[in-house]
Amino acid sequence: MILFVYGTLKRGHRLNGFLSNAAYLGEAFTTGKLYNLGSYPGMVWGDGIVYGEVYEVDDFATLDRVEGTPTLYKRELQKFHWADNPHDYNFAHMYHYQGAVREEDYIHSGVWK
Repeated sequence: MILFVYGTLKRGHRLNGFLSNAAYLGEAFTTGKLYNLGSYPGMVWGDGIVYGEVYEVDDFATLDRVEGTPTLYKRELQKFHWADNPHDYNFAHMYHYQGAVREEDYIHSGVWK
């Protein structure tokens, strides 16, 4: 199963250890709007661009628990494009934020650091 991550699950961030048994497949981007929620980001459906990483995972049970699914985030399938070949696309599971967002917290670059 393919997973697109854009925040604390990315390499070098605090929750990446939960992907230690997952295969890193590469960098990618998708459509959506990314918001800074303090110590973590949230992506919602929208017409912006969100940059992230793609992994192949065996099981979503632990990740769903860590991400607070389905209350805080909802895992949904969405199309993404590979960073090194933007014309090539696939579908991945992504965690969409379910709470309220403020426009002043919108991350225009689409990259959460």
